[in-house]
Amino acid sequence: MLTTALPRFDSSPATIALVDRVGGIPDDEFVSLLPALRGGFDVLPEQAREALLTDLARELGRARDLVLSPEETLAATRYDTAARDRLAALGLADLAFPPAERWRLVLGTERERLSHRGRRMASALDELYGRPDSDSLDGGRRGSGNGPSQLGVRQWRDEIEVLFGEHEVQEIFGQAAARGRGDVVERLDPDSVRPSVDLLATALSLRGALPEARLARLRPLVARLVKELGAELAIRLRPALSGLATGRSTRRRTGSLDLDRTIRGNLRHVVPLDGRPQVVPVHPVFHAPMARDIDWHLIVLVDVSGSMSESVVYSALTAAILAESPALDVDFLAFSTEVLDFTGHVHDPLSLLLEVSVGGGTDIASALRVARSRVRVPSRTLLVLISDFEEFGSDVPLLAEVEALATSGVTLLGCAALNDTGTGVYNAGIAARVAGAGMRVAAVSPLDLARWVGAVIREGSR
Repeated sequence: MLTTALPRFDSSPATIALVDRVGGIPDDEFVSLLPALRGGFDVLPEQAREALLTDLARELGRARDLVLSPEETLAATRYDTAARDRLAALGLADLAFPPAERWRLVLGTERERLSHRGRRMASALDELYGRPDSDSLDGGRRGSGNGPSQLGVRQWRDEIEVLFGEHEVQEIFGQAAARGRGDVVERLDPDSVRPSVDLLATALSLRGALPEARLARLRPLVARLVKELGAELAIRLRPALSGLATGRSTRRRTGSLDLDRTIRGNLRHVVPLDGRPQVVPVHPVFHAPMARDIDWHLIVLVDVSGSMSESVVYSALTAAILAESPALDVDFLAFSTEVLDFTGHVHDPLSLLLEVSVGGGTDIASALRVARSRVRVPSRTLLVLISDFEEFGSDVPLLAEVEALATSGVTLLGCAALNDTGTGVYNAGIAARVAGAGMRVAAVSPLDLARWVGAVIREGSR
């Protein structure tokens, strides 16, 4: 909503309602919502947030409160200081959050004009979202999500508890870990943190950097993340795989009627019955027994070089779900400059992810050569290559392997990325040449991959 409404933020009914809501809620409710609001508006670039603050001045009818000259700012600061001193004498110093203060906190701008408590809140949230380049209080001028931390983990936790409440610690720490801040991962509660693929990737990246005693404390977190993310992904993917457990159509009578093919095959045998046309199944069609028909082989070939951590997580979870189908025999091969066989772990993504090591170079040609040696019946084999296509050395051997597999009859799909957005950064030149050699290439989501597998198998089983 923010991205689409920004050009007309000051006139959009939805955003006007948001302005009124943020300005009118009680202080304690605003404080509890502030971390989420700051994160929501963080989708906007710094320049857009600064422009939005100016627009809000007009919307709130308080231009002098939001946009002041240096002289007016100094006078207002002196006045505010005196007012806070009077409130402090009454024990009310930290209770007032006027609209201008609230929007500076929400947008993460003009920290120098915040109250003392507001600056503490802004600093605590800056640990997660970063400070704007224009922040005059930040000599390091670090951008969002980058640069050295200003607070240690223990101090940051204490600040979050004091300013926002203990319930916000796990949410904020979980988001920080998902953004790559590994020093907070060990302090996450496995039972309360919100699962995400980014958080799981960060946790897995610590395996080689921690001693075994500390690594053991991470295992419950990783186990819960894998379980929750796998269950969530399975709900989305299983409908795309429905029907794969049925055999080919046959005229031989079995215990399983292929209703769809029976109706389509008997449309010319229609008679009126009680005034309505009815299809008479003169030639019924059945499903062949499972054991005689299901022999599809899926080879998942996953690039585990340094840039592929998110795709590796999705690959392990997706392969485990695909392996549940009796229609598929799944091999899982991981590669960088060497190829490792994790087929024995494909039904246990937790074990697989704890074993696979992300990092190193990329030798796709050698990996395809190993995969080609695993092919049993080319016409019943699907090979899914998940890679950024940053091939080490010449791409001539790579193209030769793709051509050999395609010529033999193997169905090929190259995933330039495997994630929920279906987007990725990859070598477009090599990907295009691989596509020309016979491999379909696309950046896809796990659901897209499941639909492709299902479509290929259904088409090949007709």
